Amino acid sequence: MEQKKLSTFIFILFFGWLLSFPFEGRVLSELAVEAKLTGNLHVFFSILAHGLGLATSGLFVKEKGPTKRSLKIILVLCILGSLVFYLPFSGLWYLSLGLISLLAGFFVGWLGFYFKKFSSPQERLQLAADVLIYSNILMLLNNVLTEYTSPLLGLSMAIGFLVVAFLLLPRLESCKWEQGSLHQERGNIASPLFFLCLFILIITINSGFMYQVVTPSFAHLRFLTSFYWALPYIGAILIMRYLPIKTNRAYLFYVALIMNGVSFLLFMFFDRSASSYLLIDTLMLGAFGICDLFWWSILGSFLDYTTNPAQVLGMGLSMNVLGVLVGAVAGDWAILAGGRAMVPLISLVVIFGTIIIVPLLNSKLAAYLKEHVFLVKFGEHPSCSLEQALQDFKSQKQLTTKEAEVIRWLLAGYTYKAIAEALLISENTLRYHIKNIYQKLNINSKMELIKMFASDI
Repeated sequence: MEQKKLSTFIFILFFGWLLSFPFEGRVLSELAVEAKLTGNLHVFFSILAHGLGLATSGLFVKEKGPTKRSLKIILVLCILGSLVFYLPFSGLWYLSLGLISLLAGFFVGWLGFYFKKFSSPQERLQLAADVLIYSNILMLLNNVLTEYTSPLLGLSMAIGFLVVAFLLLPRLESCKWEQGSLHQERGNIASPLFFLCLFILIITINSGFMYQVVTPSFAHLRFLTSFYWALPYIGAILIMRYLPIKTNRAYLFYVALIMNGVSFLLFMFFDRSASSYLLIDTLMLGAFGICDLFWWSILGSFLDYTTNPAQVLGMGLSMNVLGVLVGAVAGDWAILAGGRAMVPLISLVVIFGTIIIVPLLNSKLAAYLKEHVFLVKFGEHPSCSLEQALQDFKSQKQLTTKEAEVIRWLLAGYTYKAIAEALLISENTLRYHIKNIYQKLNINSKMELIKMFASDI
């Protein structure tokens, strides 16, 4: 538990620095203004370097995971690279920005090993929510400091996040261990992972569109845009994080898509007043929060199907970065081609593409992530009936809560080793529970267990 909290906190601190500074952060934008940089070349350069780092992070670390030494080196280099921006503008800025963005991609991808090691599949939605919530809170605090003091103080605060992460890193256990997939083999995951990455790419295009078109249109509202713009995003994720497990989050995902489309339509027809900003930003960022948690949590669940989580996490997040970049390019084109009239058109095309791919994505993922809270209502598998059947058997056959949990994992296709790891018990203890289950249900094998619940549901 301590290691899980520690790794999550380091993740949050690193993301706080990343969102505040190199990845389209307020610190970088204000430093660019002071340096009288024109255009967005520095932003595109940073995004490309970060996406490349994420996509290739799995190539530089194998199944045993990253060493703490390599993580320390990256943190030190990111700190030193950030210090360069205290100097007057020169070509060294671009060199440093590219390097720290690339290394940040490696670091985030490598944290996938810790994400997998210290959390069970059922916990990853909450962990993903915690990372998104608290890293964005750190970013907002940094935005306010940058806006009302100076970008150099904001830069100092962002570097402080890295320093704290560096000081905490020695307490983190090494990831040098041999760990295979927790699940039994269910075939090659390349196809479902491809569709998941395609989904992430499409759904995040509107995020880049927002950065490039919507946010600059309200730049004159400096007070509101310095702190409010991410509050609906944080609030939406916070609500999703604490919803009861049986809540149908699938409906909320479709609600988010509607909110997204409506927000871009309002952007076209409304003025640029504070009230318009509050309404548009609330709808838009609230929708982004729900959608981001949707694909983040699915991506986290997929870590169990690989011996190199950096490949899965890095590739998925690189598609997010690419989506933001595509959205930014589309935003520039929309402004040149048709102005405000093109904005809702492009955003609605993205939403329509998302709606088309969701059923296909679900059909690819349902066999792997049967118990995922977002997918449970999309698929045709009888998850709700299974829960009801388990409750009936608990009362009729006097099953304990632990035994019901073991049955749920067995029916999901997990191996004994995987179940024991997830439930934090030994395999001998697990076999004892299974023996009791078979006796109470008057069966002799896992196949009989599957047939029993298949007939019941």
